[in-house]
Formats: sequence, C-alpha cells, structure tokens
Amino acid sequence: MTDKKILDLFFARSPDAIGETREKYGEQLLHLAARITGSLWDGEECVNDALLTAWNKIPPERPEPLLPWLYRTVRNKALNRRTREQADKRGGGMEPSPFEELQDVISTQEGPAGTVEAKELGKIIGEFLAGLPKKDRILFMGRYWYSEGYDTLADRLDTTQSNCMTRLSRIRKKLRAYLAERGVIQG
Repeated sequence: MTDKKILDLFFARSPDAIGETREKYGEQLLHLAARITGSLWDGEECVNDALLTAWNKIPPERPEPLLPWLYRTVRNKALNRRTREQADKRGGGMEPSPFEELQDVISTQEGPAGTVEAKELGKIIGEFLAGLPKKDRILFMGRYWYSEGYDTLADRLDTTQSNCMTRLSRIRKKLRAYLAERGVIQG
C-alpha cells in the first residue's frame, strides 16, 4: 500500500491505518527502536507509542514522506525511554548511547528557545554533512541518527570497528570546529 493511501486511511479515521502502517514499516521501526533502547520489548513499546502518536496527529498533520516522520517519532520515543531507564537505574549497565558521544559537541536548551536553536543547529549540521565525503556521511548518520553499532557500520563500510571509531572521533572534532567557526559553540 502506498503512503498516500495509508495517510488517506488516517484521515478517514480508519483503524486499518495502524495495521497498514505496521505492515509496511513495522519491522524497520522496531529495529531502530530496539537498537536505541537495547531491548526488543522496549522497542515494541516505542513503536506502539509512535503509532498512537501518528493516530493522534494525523490529521491534521499530513507527513509526506511518511517513513522519515515515523522514524523521527519512533527515535524520539526510544531516546526518551532510554533516558528514563538510565535515570531509573543510574546507567542500568547500558553502554553509552551514540548520542552521549555527541554531548560535548552539541547541546540545546529546553523549551521554545531550544526548538528554534535546534532547528538552526539542524541546518548547520546539514551543511557540515554536505561537505563530508560520502563514507563519512554514511558513518555519521548511521551512528548518530540510526544508532547503529560499530560492528554494523564496519560491515557496511567494509572496514574495521576501530577505523569507524577513529573516523567518527575525527568527524566530531571537525564538527566542533565547524560549529565554533559559526559561533554556535565556544571554540
């Protein structure tokens, strides 16, 4: 079923919208959520929460294309769940998330001012990524957007995990310098 037809089902308030969305994208969304949370069970809960969010926000929103909107929604649900779990268990024995690697480079404020700041920061990071070689963009997005592990990234790029870690460290340093040049962070 096409995204347009799925969105039409949402607008018609048909319960089939959830089933068709799950049928078409459920597995992809579950993999993303499970990678972030570290648990298949928590991942499934995040997907369910995201589908409920979709039901509540469509209409009036009409997210086109649908998949990136769903990815963002699931990713945010999974990040919130992971943060909550870590706070509850003071780390809970979980390895640091990819997002914790970026904390020294990127931070935004909470609330309305943070939303504006985050949008501007997103544009600047997009410009930075556009200037990187393709493999570095794949590496950055795989790690920091899709929460992929170093083993997965190394397989995809036909390199070693150590090489991926080193390259990402260098990319983070370049990003820090790029953000400092633009006055986003203190150099």
